[in-house]
Amino acid sequence: MRNLLAGAASGLRTRVRRAGGHLIRRAHLLPADQPDGLGEDDRLLGKTLPHEVMVFFPDRPAEAYQLESWLAPLAALNEHRRTVIVLGDSRTAKRIRARTSLDTHVIARNRTMDALLSRSNVRAALYLNYHPKNYFNLRFTSLVHVHLTHGDSDKRVTVSHQINAYDVALVAGRAAIDRLAAHATFFDAEARCIPIGRPQLDAYPHRIVGHRQRPETEPPTVLYAPTWAGALPSVAYGSVDSHGEHIVTAALAAGARVIYRPHPLAQRTEADQRIRQLLSTDPRHRIHGRDTPLQESFDAADLLITDISAVAVDWLAADRPLLITQPLAPEAVIAASKLTDTTPLISAHDAADTSRLAAQSRTHLDDDPLAEQRRDLIGYYLTDVTPGAATANFLAGVDEAIARHERELRRGETHL
Repeated sequence: MRNLLAGAASGLRTRVRRAGGHLIRRAHLLPADQPDGLGEDDRLLGKTLPHEVMVFFPDRPAEAYQLESWLAPLAALNEHRRTVIVLGDSRTAKRIRARTSLDTHVIARNRTMDALLSRSNVRAALYLNYHPKNYFNLRFTSLVHVHLTHGDSDKRVTVSHQINAYDVALVAGRAAIDRLAAHATFFDAEARCIPIGRPQLDAYPHRIVGHRQRPETEPPTVLYAPTWAGALPSVAYGSVDSHGEHIVTAALAAGARVIYRPHPLAQRTEADQRIRQLLSTDPRHRIHGRDTPLQESFDAADLLITDISAVAVDWLAADRPLLITQPLAPEAVIAASKLTDTTPLISAHDAADTSRLAAQSRTHLDDDPLAEQRRDLIGYYLTDVTPGAATANFLAGVDEAIARHERELRRGETHL
């Protein structure tokens, strides 16, 4: 009897905890860094996915910018092969649904995903990062697993060994293949990478390439677009705390207008606050948040100062001057590359000499001495920046991944 009572009490406590957790999630009282676990699982019981392609993104709203950058290319893919976005957080879903008409589901339980993939004829799953929940889906051999990433850069973290888990990677250009071949051991980059360019660059129809035309009375514009600080020393590529205030001070001393575009994951540090204060003194300066398209920031700028990040690579298509910061943390390794060999790197020590940095900025604004060398990198990093080309390559890359997978399945069946 005592054991029965203890068991009943334990079961009651479990139900109370579950009910309490459900209420907390429904009331959106969870910490912002925790997925809310509110899915449409019950509604999806017994259903199938009538889609050929599934985009899997289990992250919280803070990381939603990764998916948002792909929404226009995914809309084009949906016209080609019916596509569904599967999310793991209802708050992320609310944000994404406000920005796209693509079919979207929120799945909180593994058993729901297991049942859906078992019943459906999804032919490809696309992944934008290395989230641990991706690995549950990788058990399924009935579909091809394609890694897209949300940007291409010379950060060493872009060559994680996690890439080995995926069947195929659609990458921006030859630079990504060479980087993976050099650093991701046991990964056959030549066989498993398909270069497509950056379809995100096609999403903005009024893209300005080359030097902007501006009135003689209008000052040049410096875009300072740092990456985030990073959760660990090995990914601490962000420059806000080490360089940021000096960079903005130097740009102002060079007579430039400044656009400050902090990373969506950036924290409001004291350095960030000082930068905002510097820019608040003149209404010509701007602060662009995540809801301002990156291409809009690009089109308003004459010079980009950024960190080792995907922003630097995407900027190559703008064909305008570029300066890159050198991370302060020695653990944040820069992969040796043609871009970092070509582009001036600004150390924290160099940035502190604001008069010298102002002169350097002015030289690149006025003369763009590295224009030819930088132009030679465009095809290497971005494949083809002709408007529409990367989107077409993306659709063809998904087709190729599916075709490769189906050939492998047929080959396997002949050996059974």
